Amino acid sequence: MHSAGFSVPQCKNSDAFALSAERLEEIIHEIYRKLPQVECISMYASINNVRTKSDEELKRLHELGIDDLNIGLESGYDPALEQMCKGYDSAEAELQMLRLKKAGFHFGVNIILGISGPEKS
Repeated sequence: MHSAGFSVPQCKNSDAFALSAERLEEIIHEIYRKLPQVECISMYASINNVRTKSDEELKRLHELGIDDLNIGLESGYDPALEQMCKGYDSAEAELQMLRLKKAGFHFGVNIILGISGPEKS
């Protein structure tokens, strides 16, 4: 891994937040060992994988440098979430995003416009 110019590495193309908090900590320490100039680590996350972590684990991961999460929310409309087999409803998504906010995370969400069909768009 080349160390020049990386201040915010991005763990993309998969849901890295699916890993256990323990495994993420190991990876974070390795990133800092190889790239000491890193300021924070950005990655994809899903509501389902936020749900698997305790409040303490979320806070610890944020303190270690994970921030700027990209969450595939897709919709806030429960029938659309069910149609997409997301595994959560809008209330659960809101709860998990509030947990992230409480732990100090910055995050953005991906929304699929029109997923609910023309009559709901």
